[in-house]
Amino acid sequence: MCPFVKKNIQSSPHSDLVALVGEEAEAVFLEFAEPFCKKKIIVGCIYRPPKFNINCFSDCFYSTLGKITNEKKNLLYLCDFNIKLLNSKSSQFIDHLNASSFPPSYKWATKNYCHK
Repeated sequence: MCPFVKKNIQSSPHSDLVALVGEEAEAVFLEFAEPFCKKKIIVGCIYRPPKFNINCFSDCFYSTLGKITNEKKNLLYLCDFNIKLLNSKSSQFIDHLNASSFPPSYKWATKNYCHK
């Protein structure tokens, strides 16, 4: 996984967060500050392979969210969870995201969307 950042935008890797996502998941966290944005923001790109244990991933992901929340920094996460968010079995994961003030934002399920 490799995010692209424009040359004139200063960013620094937040490598201490990568270990919190788990061994099988892929993650990159970058921190952006002034002059690009008024308040520091962390951008996280996270990929969970479909067969990676959801409970293990969830625990690691919640720990990461907690660390960022404790740092009082804004977070934008771009993820491919490979979790059926519209499935009732995923409700615990979604409930935790919502309770942590990190609700997922999506318009449609990617596997059901037909590109035109």
